[in-house]
Amino acid sequence: MQFIKKLYQMKKLYDATENSFIHFNEFVPYHSNDWKIKSPKLATMMLEVGPQIESMSKILSEELGFKHKKSRNYYFLDYFKELDSKGMLVNQEVMLKENNKILQPFKKTKKQNEWWLAYTTVKHSMPEGLEKCTLNNFLNALAALSSLHHIAHIVKIGPMSNLGPKDFLDYTLWHDSAQEGIDADVDSELRPNFESSWWRTKLFYFPSRRFMLI
Repeated sequence: MQFIKKLYQMKKLYDATENSFIHFNEFVPYHSNDWKIKSPKLATMMLEVGPQIESMSKILSEELGFKHKKSRNYYFLDYFKELDSKGMLVNQEVMLKENNKILQPFKKTKKQNEWWLAYTTVKHSMPEGLEKCTLNNFLNALAALSSLHHIAHIVKIGPMSNLGPKDFLDYTLWHDSAQEGIDADVDSELRPNFESSWWRTKLFYFPSRRFMLI
């Protein structure tokens, strides 16, 4: 199946999950509640997000040229190592629209990576897994999924130079188009523009970064 067709189908799944959370957010708004709260509804939505993250990671990995043996099983953490080999994932940031809170869902700290543990726990250990399905873990998981779609959208557009597919993995080649023309030393100290990304969702803003040779 073609890359763009896969993205279209995955986008429909993402929209359905995001809409479910928006409905939940009407009753339990994230901007005015403790992010430690737990809910069976969050657990249900987490079980939707986890497989989508794994599938999007696989789709991106294969589109960027990684080969996977049919004789073994691959999982999200395998794809994560490939996609983040040069910092492409760990540097992703999103901003929640209602409170401008910035999330870094792939950041390599225990606190930020608890969302994947929450998903695997609720998948394999119910009802104990419900304790892991906090608002914080779900929002970071959804931010991770949305980030993968954001990356895939940029990959679909293609690099703005004569580089190969795996050069997308090198985050030093990702340029904030909103800061174009600013001195490099100054640019590195500025936050990216979170409102002009090509990939748009109802919940998040994304940096206006594009892939190009600086």
